[in-house]
Amino acid sequence: MGKFLDTPISSTTSVILFVMFLFLGILGLIAAYGLLKRSKWGFWSTMLASFATIAFDLWGLTIQFTAAIGLIVPIYPS
Repeated sequence: MGKFLDTPISSTTSVILFVMFLFLGILGLIAAYGLLKRSKWGFWSTMLASFATIAFDLWGLTIQFTAAIGLIVPIYPS
């Protein structure tokens, strides 16, 4: 993973990134299912996934400046 990063990171940070990506992916799949079923919890889980993604991207920005690209997508209105 180091060859894709501007600044080297520790293996602990790499594991945290992996777990967070996995968590956000699972949360996103659950939220998508809830939205397809048009349920109220689907909407709120989508909001939670969006806020968690923005918070994760802000944290990633402190590690790698190029993580700002990941912050643009959740904030930019459709």
